[in-house]
Amino acid sequence: ELFLRHEWPGNIRELENMIKRLVILQDEQMIIRELRTAAARASAPAFAPAVAATVQVGVGDASGYAPAPAEPIPAEADDEPSIQPVEIPEEPRTLADIARAAALKAERAALEQTLDQVRWNRRKAAQLLGVSYKTLLNKIKECGISQK
Repeated sequence: ELFLRHEWPGNIRELENMIKRLVILQDEQMIIRELRTAAARASAPAFAPAVAATVQVGVGDASGYAPAPAEPIPAEADDEPSIQPVEIPEEPRTLADIARAAALKAERAALEQTLDQVRWNRRKAAQLLGVSYKTLLNKIKECGISQK
């Protein structure tokens, strides 16, 4: 839903980069936080509320005006995305290899979930996934998926 509501000011490139990050990092909560932050920033006024709201404490010169005290930051705003340890393979792999492996893993998960959802009706699964029946069969074989 956040993907649909986001304005995507960077257009297709921004969307493509976000999806690549989601597939590679596999941390959808981090992506959700980023989209929510971007949405909040887009709907917030261009000036800081603490500066905009001033209180007159005296009469006379400009020193009688002071910014209203800022509200405390909620505890959940301090939460930084946790960094997960990554296993480094014995042979170094390129980013392209990592992206291919992540894409294959994501495809496999989507295929398994969809096939389970339609009780292994491959024609329905192909239709839901927006691919041809033959492509679905090739992907099932490529991912090494078999009916349970």
